[in-house]
Amino acid sequence: MTPELAKAILDRITLGYSEEQIASELRTAGYDEVTIKQSYVAVCARMTTNVSPLPAPPTKKGVRLLVIFSFPFVAFIGLLLLWRLINLLAEDSQSSTAVVFLNEQLIPFLVGLTFLSIPIFVIWAIVAAVRR
Repeated sequence: MTPELAKAILDRITLGYSEEQIASELRTAGYDEVTIKQSYVAVCARMTTNVSPLPAPPTKKGVRLLVIFSFPFVAFIGLLLLWRLINLLAEDSQSSTAVVFLNEQLIPFLVGLTFLSIPIFVIWAIVAAVRR
C-alpha cells in the first residue's frame, strides 16, 4: 500500500464515503480488488489504533508550587508552637540545662535558619514555575 493510496482512502473515510464508494473509485483508478480490500482494512485498523486517548486530568502544579512556597512559613509557625509547648511542659524547671539549651540556642537557631530559607524557597518556586 502506497502512502498516496492510504491518504486517498483516509480522506474519503473522513468525508463520509462508504466502503463500496471508496472501492468503486479505486477500481476506476486502476487498483485491483485485493489491494483495495487490504488497503481499506489497514487504514481502518490504523484509524482505530490512532484514536487519541482520553485527555489527562489537569495536574496540580499550582498546588505543588504553593506547597514549596509556603514550606518555610509553615516550618516557622511549627517551630514557634514547638517552642511554646516546650516552655509549657518545663515551666517549673526553667533552670534545667536542656530547657536552657532549647530556649536560648536550638530554637532561635532553627528560627533563624527558617528565615534564611524563605528566600531560597521563593527562588526555588519561581524557577520551578518558569521551567514548567
